[in-house]
Amino acid sequence: MAQRIEEGWLIVSCDFCGTDWDGQSAVMEGHRGAIICLECLKVALGNLAPGADAYKCILCLRDPIPAVIARWHHEKHPDVFACRGCVHQAADVFDRDSSIDWIWTDRPRAPIP
Repeated sequence: MAQRIEEGWLIVSCDFCGTDWDGQSAVMEGHRGAIICLECLKVALGNLAPGADAYKCILCLRDPIPAVIARWHHEKHPDVFACRGCVHQAADVFDRDSSIDWIWTDRPRAPIP
């Protein structure tokens, strides 16, 4: 959870890229306040991949997730992961929100297990 207090104000940031939330931009909150911004989500959708070791998803808090399950991390925070399920769930929510100017053009046709 990327939060801090500055001059008496709570500052919330994307857990992946570290961008401070301005109160207007599209973000998705996971469990216990973990945040992914729309810009990170767009990158994550195109870069999901399995890894070498089991991991914990900061958004759903599943732990351990087998290494074969695709995940994404931002280069700024290589130890902070989003699992494929959370990335797809967030993309679905952003895509269905008419107030967000974004369409998930590469949506899978069949549900992803």
